[in-house]
Amino acid sequence: MMEILSVLDISEVSPNWVQAINPVVMKEMRSFRVYKNSLSELTLFIYNCCLHFDKMSAIAKEILDDPCKYFQNLFPSLFMATFRSLKASDRIDRPCYKPFF
Repeated sequence: MMEILSVLDISEVSPNWVQAINPVVMKEMRSFRVYKNSLSELTLFIYNCCLHFDKMSAIAKEILDDPCKYFQNLFPSLFMATFRSLKASDRIDRPCYKPFF
């Protein structure tokens, strides 16, 4: 999946997604990993926020509140960019993607 996202233009979603994230959330997440400004890294960041949500401070949890809504509001074109890149790939025949295509 990450190689599919790596071919997309980051400016389609955000010219600098790292700067768009709330600094409190970014600081906490950087304790797990340093992130680069690419779509694959943004996708990984979102995944890790959900994975580590229970370990975050109360302030970070309050900022994210509902991580899905937070990221959808921040990056509204991310879902469609991911969908288009997946649809253009040779992976749509895989069982895990069949319900979406």
